[in-house]
Amino acid sequence: MSSITVILAIIAVLTAILFPHVSTTIDYFGVLKEIKHINDPTCQLISPELFGCEDAQVHESGLVFLACAKNLEERRAWWPPIDNFDTSVESHSALTVFNLTSNESFELELKGFKSEFSAHGLGILTNPSDPNQVLIAALNHKRSGSVVERFTYQLGSKHVDHVKTVKNSELLYHPNDVVVTGVDTFYATNDLAYTGVLKELEVFTRRPYGHVVFYDGEKMRIVARNIAYANGISSSTDLSKIYVASACNQQVTVYERKDNDGLRLLDVIQLNAMADNLSVDIHTGDIYTLGVQNGLIAKKASHDASVVCPSVGTKITINTDKDQFYGKKFKPEQLFYDNGEIVNFGSVFISDSKFNKSFFSGLFTKGIYLCDHSF
Repeated sequence: MSSITVILAIIAVLTAILFPHVSTTIDYFGVLKEIKHINDPTCQLISPELFGCEDAQVHESGLVFLACAKNLEERRAWWPPIDNFDTSVESHSALTVFNLTSNESFELELKGFKSEFSAHGLGILTNPSDPNQVLIAALNHKRSGSVVERFTYQLGSKHVDHVKTVKNSELLYHPNDVVVTGVDTFYATNDLAYTGVLKELEVFTRRPYGHVVFYDGEKMRIVARNIAYANGISSSTDLSKIYVASACNQQVTVYERKDNDGLRLLDVIQLNAMADNLSVDIHTGDIYTLGVQNGLIAKKASHDASVVCPSVGTKITINTDKDQFYGKKFKPEQLFYDNGEIVNFGSVFISDSKFNKSFFSGLFTKGIYLCDHSF
């Protein structure tokens, strides 16, 4: 057998092995997909004073708590989730409240908090022993290392009180999102294992190196493993189930909480778009997610303000179609498309059936895209 024949045989074998993975990756990252904005006359861009609200959660009172940037250029200099590591720049963030009734917003004063604040994922829960108090957990990407900040908010006030800072550089070294389950307990996602070039390789090959941790008020432990880019995390309204977005695999994984707060895998929901943060309509239990549609454009937009990144929003409901009898328990449906000109680098999709409103925002979105209807 000639050397050329051997080389061609090796190429053929490698192509057979790699092509399915590469083809799937190209599809998942939306490289060849074109996204056009769907015009909805009931939606408008408001609150231009709000920048880059990366995550948001709705309280039963109709108040939406948001983690926003104060300066988008600071975020392009320092924000570890997108490999921006200029430590000479302090990236300032704000906890903001948006009122679904009045469509007005205000920034919360962080009382008792003296550290730098570069917010990312956000979780809230009504205090089980005080219906007027909201428990808040917010990821903070400090230049000295990422942590989870715990705050409390009293309904009607204009400030939060800082309670504690939780740090575990061994288990939560690349955190992405957090969901509150109690006065001093939460789950959080650790999305990736690496940074830099190794991170790019991990993402492109969709390696399942992400995990979920549980914090019990004193210590932290891993409760779910083998997740490709463990991104947004949320819970059912009764806290019995935990939902985790796998951005690289376009999936939302459903877990059941055990008595010891461990997680048992229940289902994997396959989407047709990347999933970032997750939100749940507390009145219906429906799940919403918004994510970037083109991974390569997202990479460029992370560092170049002239590049806008398209987004796709998905709603997940309990499946009532005939295929429910064949094991398909959930039904995902794409409901929102934007080419990035309005919702730039989309990351959060909120819908509330009681207040009949919904909105979208993102990592580099200027303002909130508010709709006068729920989805």
